[in-house]
Amino acid sequence: MTPPERLLIDAFLGQEISADELLRRFPVNLAQQPAYVVQLLTMAYQQQSADDVDYTLMISHLAPGAPAGLTAILVELLLADWHYMHENLVHWLQALRDPASVEPLYHAALRFAEVGGQETDGLPVQCTWALGDIGTESAKAKLVLLARSRNLPLREAAAYQLQRLTKQERQD
Repeated sequence: MTPPERLLIDAFLGQEISADELLRRFPVNLAQQPAYVVQLLTMAYQQQSADDVDYTLMISHLAPGAPAGLTAILVELLLADWHYMHENLVHWLQALRDPASVEPLYHAALRFAEVGGQETDGLPVQCTWALGDIGTESAKAKLVLLARSRNLPLREAAAYQLQRLTKQERQD
């Protein structure tokens, strides 16, 4: 990400300019080139720039749809330990509901349940919500495994998601 792009995003976040103004002044037309978000995230990953991951995620909602490669870079970032945006990444993966993210979400839930600490306490639970929203047989299988965790909040969240999915299936 370039310094002028960061300045524009800062102005947007500081409410100095509107989203329309940000899009008008941004060097790349995100509406026409949503894949630029994937490029920015990939560069941030390669450079291990936590700030650029943060900046890109803050504007990613302005690009329409889910460009090719978005899930792949999001899961790479989810499993990386050099940044602080894991919670936002899980939210994105939950919104995308891509079955390709099931395995990484499962591993992230386990990893962050082991790490613990104030910054990561809710992350394993959020991973169960993402798995529940994906709802595939593979996601359900991972929830079954997480429901056996020694970590009580993770175990309870996984069990809740399994109950929610069972209830949904009965209603359908």
